[in-house]
Amino acid sequence: MASKEANKIKFAGVDDGFFSIKVVDEEGNCTSIPSRAQHDVVFGEFGNDPDKSFIFETNGRKFTVDEGVPEPLDTRNLAQLYPLSDLNRVLVHAGLLAANFGGHDVQVTTGLPVRDYFLPSTLKNEALITQKVGNLEGEVRCGLNNELPVANIVKSGVCSEGIAAFVDLIIGMDGQPTDDAERLKNGLTAIIDIGGHTTDVAVLLPKMKISIKRSGSSSVGVLSLEDELQRVLASQFNTNIGNITKRQIEMAIHQGKVIIARKEVDVSDIVTAQKAALFERIVMAVNKTMGSDEDIENLIFVGGGAIVFEKQLTARYSQCLIPPQPEFANARGMMKLAKFIQQ
Repeated sequence: MASKEANKIKFAGVDDGFFSIKVVDEEGNCTSIPSRAQHDVVFGEFGNDPDKSFIFETNGRKFTVDEGVPEPLDTRNLAQLYPLSDLNRVLVHAGLLAANFGGHDVQVTTGLPVRDYFLPSTLKNEALITQKVGNLEGEVRCGLNNELPVANIVKSGVCSEGIAAFVDLIIGMDGQPTDDAERLKNGLTAIIDIGGHTTDVAVLLPKMKISIKRSGSSSVGVLSLEDELQRVLASQFNTNIGNITKRQIEMAIHQGKVIIARKEVDVSDIVTAQKAALFERIVMAVNKTMGSDEDIENLIFVGGGAIVFEKQLTARYSQCLIPPQPEFANARGMMKLAKFIQQ
């Protein structure tokens, strides 16, 4: 007979972004994998937790989820909307497996960009939310011979990205209000989530009412830096844009160099220039959505872009807040929503 502990429902927040999948469990453990998969690619071994590499089958198609796949599917350009796609379903399950939820009953909360979660009337986009919940109900198998147990998603909820990060700031891991909860709930607060494909702005009025006129999403994010670097590096080295690989782009971003024809080349100046240009695009997108930030009492930046542009953000916006591990702020808030609110 299965123990009570084995049957206990676990809770997870899954920030299923275009750039990466972030998972937070009830103990606050954080797991991240790139949103990177390709059809019908086989490497040597799969199911090794440290490598976070898996083969999945869903809806009659096989996906290899691994940061090293040579031609990853572009989450921004799919036949289906990414939040409603087979790829999204597979990546969510890959994140849950990497976070050790395989074989367990789990209640999850995932997210949608602000512009997709809310209608212009400030009502929730219930049709899209229902479709996203339904998408995660699709059958998923894992392993070369379907031998790996996947997470059993017994219930899923959806929240607005950005708003989830606000929840993270006002509710502790124990479900109790944080020390900053009253100040944040009764102030004018802006959450700016710089993600992979979108920059979300959520302006919350006192008593936690969203200002829809000053909230929304722009299609600019960290992936835009990769796009621009690919274009500029291709021009710099006089080659076809397709010859500049994702691995080379990531090496440029993180190390300031690339290896071209087995020669190491310093491209740090190019990276610095492209980051500066993208930061200005993000600032303009935020200003277009939110307007002036002078009346904002609590200005909070989260998402992976808060790490990439930390120096620029703190220099541009006085007294702004970047919480610890800002890339996991939404996922932490989603876990708290799943466990304490969306019951």
